Amino acid sequence: MNTRIFAAAAALAIGLAAGPARATAYSTDYSDLWWNPAESGWGIQFVQQANVIFATLFVYDAQGDPVWYTATLDAVGGVSWRGDLYLTRGSWFGGSFNPGATGYRKVGTMSASFTTPTSATLAYGVDGANVSKAIQRQTLRNEDFNGVYGGLMRLTASGCAGIPDGLLYAVVGAEIVQNQGGMTAEMLLATETVMLSCAYSGSYTQSGHFGQSQGTYQCPGAGAGTFTLSEMVVQKWTLTGNFLRRGSDGCTLTGTMSAIRE
Repeated sequence: MNTRIFAAAAALAIGLAAGPARATAYSTDYSDLWWNPAESGWGIQFVQQANVIFATLFVYDAQGDPVWYTATLDAVGGVSWRGDLYLTRGSWFGGSFNPGATGYRKVGTMSASFTTPTSATLAYGVDGANVSKAIQRQTLRNEDFNGVYGGLMRLTASGCAGIPDGLLYAVVGAEIVQNQGGMTAEMLLATETVMLSCAYSGSYTQSGHFGQSQGTYQCPGAGAGTFTLSEMVVQKWTLTGNFLRRGSDGCTLTGTMSAIRE
């Protein structure tokens, strides 16, 4: 066992007794640049806070000149959002700001229905011209997940030897190595009853600011199976994401993880 991974996990083991703080969030974070890759040149940006999304749509008018619209979308379900769409005008950017020149006009409505965390259907109307488009997160550059992490997992277990079915918390330590198209991880996962040390190896893809890896894992003396890490978000010192592991022995672990980078 890599001593750095063990140290990262052990440093957080005391937190297992009390359980991690339970973060609250309304939904998947849909904040990102979104587009249709078959129709370059236009797009939309979503910025989400709690149960509201501010949308900025940059498109072209009938003359081919650039124009943008904005909307504040309220949640109308876990994956559906809707609001009024506005055209705004104001002061010339190169001159002094004139508050009297600022105005806006409602031109229609907008809705976004997220079919997955990385794809959606965008529908909107501008002065009677109705549009419906399939969109997805736009990737500018792959994130860098390389590093050693220590943190906590909130998991649901099913059919796992030595682990009761249902909700549980676990300490996790991991060393992640990422390359252009792949990701490997040596991971230590410790619950109150078992400790699992496993090697994970799989593909790596990026969708907007979400990373994803899926492949196979091997635990010496404790079986093998498949895994998926999804909605992975890395910042300077932290990593969060969803975790799914299905063992050939019928053991399934699924949940979320939050870790600090060494």
